[in-house]
Amino acid sequence: MAGRPRQGDFLAGGAAAATLLMLVFLLGVTPWAAIPLAISTYVALVLLPKRRTRHDETIDAVRRQHLAYQAAVAKTAAIRVLVPRIGKPAVREQVGNILNRTIRVLVVMREDRNLAALPLFDQKLLEPFHSLLIEYVRLSDRGIRSADGLLEKIETRDLPMVEQAVDAFYEQLHRPHLVDLATLGEVLEFNLESIATTTPRRFTP
Repeated sequence: MAGRPRQGDFLAGGAAAATLLMLVFLLGVTPWAAIPLAISTYVALVLLPKRRTRHDETIDAVRRQHLAYQAAVAKTAAIRVLVPRIGKPAVREQVGNILNRTIRVLVVMREDRNLAALPLFDQKLLEPFHSLLIEYVRLSDRGIRSADGLLEKIETRDLPMVEQAVDAFYEQLHRPHLVDLATLGEVLEFNLESIATTTPRRFTP
């Protein structure tokens, strides 16, 4: 007889459903691609903990990564709401670019099933950027003259630094792929040289 569902099962089901909605409607992932990702979220939050043994630390890390992913997606949604409230067109465009690049980072990490660096990305970059943007929009909306210097610093220094950091993180994500590509190229070159220098006798004129 199957056991009764636990509260954690319902919470995980809700988290999986929220992940599905965020992937489809916020990040533009197709439903067929988003459904397996939502299922993997459910597995990470419920099924794996039921089989906890000596791999507890690994399982906990997986759960933290999935929770960090959900938190990061929620922050990108919140930033998307703030963008239209930015008065200066150039600043609005720059924040929009940062948002698009952040979404690209999240999509790539999910596609590659590599969320190990996501807690770092969420806590050290995305969270402080979101908080900074909230205060920037609030003060610029209210026209606080004493904040002009701080607002200008954010526009001319902080936002470019955030943009560069997101781009650098995106490049870092692809370093393993670059190594793999270089290795595969070397293997292919070696194989082609072997074919060129080793001709079967029956093909010898």
